[in-house]
Amino acid sequence: MGQYYKLVNFDKREFVEPWPLDCGAKLMEWSYCRAGMACALMNLIAGSWKGDRVYVVGDYADLEYSNENWFAEYKEMADKLGTDNVYGYATENFKDITEEVDAEFHDWKRIYNHRKKQFIDLSKCPVEWVWWDDEAKKPVLSSVAPLGLLLAMGNDRGGGDYSRRNGENFNLVGSWCSSTRYIEVSNDECTPTGYEEFAPDFTENDPLIPYTKAEELMEKLRKEKMKDD
Repeated sequence: MGQYYKLVNFDKREFVEPWPLDCGAKLMEWSYCRAGMACALMNLIAGSWKGDRVYVVGDYADLEYSNENWFAEYKEMADKLGTDNVYGYATENFKDITEEVDAEFHDWKRIYNHRKKQFIDLSKCPVEWVWWDDEAKKPVLSSVAPLGLLLAMGNDRGGGDYSRRNGENFNLVGSWCSSTRYIEVSNDECTPTGYEEFAPDFTENDPLIPYTKAEELMEKLRKEKMKDD
């Protein structure tokens, strides 16, 4: 069966659901850069949720496997809440702020992890597909949004999760849960001293399509559209 996810702010006791944002609830139904749920996560961490313990919690997440990337943080929440089902508890007891969030795409440039001293350059995410925006009259690039996967709890337990077939980066899912308080979403492209670039390279394409192919693919689509017109 499919596993459903929601954004959970443990400190503010708030959550965000995917359906009102025109997204499916499975992890890989909304983990794309322009999807409302992925945009909401980025915008919240850039704003009112910055510095909080924020997670992408699946309804199959539990305390069964202690070797999970996210186990310690999940156990802390479960122990303090007095439940082993954080997804269900949040639904019943936290505030649903879905209708209040900004779910627009703002083309953020970088994600910083100040605990790990890493940054992700969002312009270098692998290409998933390109498509024609009729309103803007230009080709648009879509890629997997890395932050939701890095904060995910429960992956590999249900349909719609990020698959093991995607290679070594499968093990990176949930790997930033231990440092969620130190994540910054920013347009500042000045790299702090001692920070290293981190490229999780999440993709559902096999083989991966590197970001260096983006301009070529968009130009091809542009020419095809001009020919059709």
